[in-house]
Order: sequence, then structure tokens, then C-alpha cells
Amino acid sequence: MDWAEPAFPQYFPQHQPDVAIGPFLARYYPSTGIYLGVVVSITAEYPLMGVYVLGGPFGGSPLYVGQLTDYITPSSPDPDPVVFPAVEAGKLYVMKFPSEPFNLVDKNSGVFTPQASIQCGGIAGASVGPDGVAIGSLSDGRIVQFDPVSGQCKNVFTAPEWLTVIAVAPDGTIVGQSQEKSFGAHQLYRFTPTGTLISKVPVASGENFWGMAFGPDGKLYGSGILGGFSTWAEINPATGQFTLKGSGAAISRVCIDSAGVAYGNDFGRLVRWNAATGAYIGSIDMQQDTSLGPFICR
Repeated sequence: MDWAEPAFPQYFPQHQPDVAIGPFLARYYPSTGIYLGVVVSITAEYPLMGVYVLGGPFGGSPLYVGQLTDYITPSSPDPDPVVFPAVEAGKLYVMKFPSEPFNLVDKNSGVFTPQASIQCGGIAGASVGPDGVAIGSLSDGRIVQFDPVSGQCKNVFTAPEWLTVIAVAPDGTIVGQSQEKSFGAHQLYRFTPTGTLISKVPVASGENFWGMAFGPDGKLYGSGILGGFSTWAEINPATGQFTLKGSGAAISRVCIDSAGVAYGNDFGRLVRWNAATGAYIGSIDMQQDTSLGPFICR
């Protein structure tokens, strides 16, 4: 929103910091009493990347004044225009630590078939975007797109810190949990698909999620040792609060397919359960040791 301040100094006279307010990334100008906001989360009421003003001569309700592209020219085309294939529906891939390749896992036998090494290094957290393309986080803060089969990889943006687990919402919003604690709590970040920060909140009760994934119902779920017990929970990504949905296996990394079935690793066993209810479905032994990293599936 830097473009607005020199263009309309009568409304936006001094530079102000960005703040997340609902679906908006906004700035408030106290000397004029005006808010300027851009929609960064998809809602039924406001168009994505719509520009709104509120306050002063613009009244007490958000007033739409056009799309962001009406005011600025988009940045130059992607310098790395690689288009990645979608993760094939029904397939399950798991990264085996400490090596870098993902492995295709046979859901019936637990047999692993190694794929190509990921070119940008070991993926810490992984998820699948609404277009089916895999999204990963690296220990240097980078968020990347990658193909678990070919190993191709490209940068999308860099987060403020290392996000050990990530999940991508149906609208493309990227949610990630920090590796380090800040003020006694891990931080839960939300970003637009291009890396604009939407919000940053502490995970409630100082807890730590080992894995997170969005279900087909659009809700965010996570696994971890919560309150001293192995637990599955529904998470509010805007507040960091969570509601327990079940307990039992010591599940680490997770993914959820389009049917709402969650998959995770419990010390070398592939466990399946209903993501929405936490109800156990079944498990099999995987033909690998327990040092497993991110899961991705569709």
C-alpha cells in the first residue's frame, strides 16, 4: 500500500504499518481517521485483492474503490516459470529422514519406492495447494513449490523464521508453525499464497503441533502431544486455539486426502483415521524405520 501514500497524501498523510484486520491487510491513518485495506483472504463478501477505504469522508462501512491492479502494475513475470504437476490423487508420499527424497508409499503393503532427490534440500514441512501442487518449508525459512517425483523445486517466498510444519488452506492461505518458541509459545503464522503476512498468533497453552493439514471440510487439524497426551485437534488458525478431537497413537507428520482420511506415522506404522472425528480406521507396518518426515497426499 506504499503506492497510496504519495498518490493521495490528503487521505494517507504519513506512512503507517500494516495490520491484519479480518480478510484485510490494512493501514490506519490517525490524523485523517481513514483506513486503507487490501483483501488478502477469499470471502463471499469481498473480492480477493480488492482495495477498500473506510472512515472520514468515506463513511463507516468499507467502500470498494477497485482492484489492486487498478492502482499498481504487477511485478515482472516469474523469473522461474516452472509449472509443477499436481500430486496425483490417491497417492501418498513420505520423506524419509535423514535422506532428502520423498518415497511413494503403498497404502496396502507399506512398501516404499524412492523418488528423485528434492533439488532445494530437505523439506521440513509439506502440504498440497488448491491446485494440487506440493508446497514445502525449509530450515532457512523458504517456502517452496516442489514435485515429489522429479525433485524439481522453486522458491515462492521466505517466511520470517523456520516453519517446521505447514498446511495450505483451500483458498491457498499458507499456515505454518514456528520451530522456535517466542515468549513461551510456538507461533502460528498465516500468509497469502505469495507471502504477505496475514496474522501471527501464539499456539494456545504453549503447545506444539507435530503435524498439521486442512481437511476437505476446510478446517485445520493437527497432531501432537497436547496436555501430556498424544492428541488430534481442530485448530483455529486465526487465534491459535484448538479443540481436542481424539487421542491415542503418537502421530507425528500428517496429511489428509480428499475423502477426509488422515494419514500419519506412529513409530513406523502407517495409521489412518477420520480427520473430522478422530475415529481410528486402521494401520499397517511400513517397511522403513521410524525416522520419517513430512507426508503429502490428495
